[in-house]
Amino acid sequence: AEECGEVMRCVLDGEYYGKDMRAALTDEVGDVLISLLEVCDRYGIQLADCAQGAVDKLERKAPQWREELGERLVELRRRMDGEG
Repeated sequence: AEECGEVMRCVLDGEYYGKDMRAALTDEVGDVLISLLEVCDRYGIQLADCAQGAVDKLERKAPQWREELGERLVELRRRMDGEG
């Protein structure tokens, strides 16, 4: 949980304070990845299976999001891509 908080801090630093946090974010995401790998190893779970399950879930939910949010999703994507 602590490592995820560090990732969030980096994102907030970038999004709200305009800081260049890419190096710190890269480091913190690596820490989260190692933590996830340790959990997966401990419980016999494959990280790739977790990722595929998440993608499958998003694919099922995306049509509903598009219907409900429409143009707002496009606007948010542009913002995330640094276009507005």
